[in-house]
Amino acid sequence: MTRVNDIVHALIEEIEKKTPAADSPVESTRELGRRFGVSPLTADRAVKKLVEQGVYYRVRGKGTFFREVPEEQADKPLIGYASAPHYTLDVQIRINELALAELRRRFRVRILMQHELKDPVIGPRELAGLDGLLLTSDLMDDEIRRTLSSFGKPVVSMLQEYVYDDGLHEVALDFSRAFADVIARIKDIRTRKFHIIFENHRNGRYRMECFRRKLREAGVPESRITLSTIQFPRPLLFSETVLRKIRSVVSGKFVFCTSDVVSYVILEYLKKNGPVPGRDFELLSCDNLEPDDTELSTVDCHLLEVPVAAVNLLSAVLKNPDNYRHCVHIPADLIVRKTALADSPG
Repeated sequence: MTRVNDIVHALIEEIEKKTPAADSPVESTRELGRRFGVSPLTADRAVKKLVEQGVYYRVRGKGTFFREVPEEQADKPLIGYASAPHYTLDVQIRINELALAELRRRFRVRILMQHELKDPVIGPRELAGLDGLLLTSDLMDDEIRRTLSSFGKPVVSMLQEYVYDDGLHEVALDFSRAFADVIARIKDIRTRKFHIIFENHRNGRYRMECFRRKLREAGVPESRITLSTIQFPRPLLFSETVLRKIRSVVSGKFVFCTSDVVSYVILEYLKKNGPVPGRDFELLSCDNLEPDDTELSTVDCHLLEVPVAAVNLLSAVLKNPDNYRHCVHIPADLIVRKTALADSPG
């Protein structure tokens, strides 16, 4: 991807030196390929990056054109945005769309790629000239931390469920209130048996540990809490062996599952094969963003509130810089439906 980035930077430099007229056509990818000595496919990737960044726009059947930068936008801060490349679920795509829409409403935006931020040469070059950066927490690893260590501008991380010690500003999900509500509604909690199904990644493990800790604080013995791990990525969940194993351990228990995707698969499988959620055992989901007619009781994370809160936080630290690290918590709520706590008070 280095050649793609070189072309993008060259084209941006050309635009900065001599701004093309609004709606003027851009060279074809074949022409760009010849000019830069690359294939049309590589040239097209560079053009796509500039379309994503709002520099160009495309019209089906007509070509690619230069997008005029509104006068009121010219003096606005330039913000970078980066998110994990594996986002495929509707809610993940929607979070990206909301974040970009809110950023573009207030700032000029440059979209950055994960592999760019990881690269010790490309990363600092991509960050150069930015006034701030918004990224999703699942991007963070040691390579990106090293790249950001010399950035020196405000960085807001969103979607994590725990507070990092990276010096970044953060928008984090907070389950404490919702989990306390769940614990308060479970009848005869000290004599119940519990099973926690969690995905083996950071957020899954964090949710599992939070719920497990709340159970212990309520007096539930560790011997009454069992665990099942779903390996990430999720396609492994659809193994019949995994589902049969879950089926064999849930009957009569209160089951907490850290993922709505996993919960839906379990729900549909056990409705056909038994034991039935809501009748033979209780099933509480997490991270639910499905339509209101779902049967799943859930701890709802309000994920769609996160991108706007993150852009608000970034805007605030840009306007009023200080030496403090700021964290905004988005509280989750308990939503009771058919599969758990349906007959509990409150």
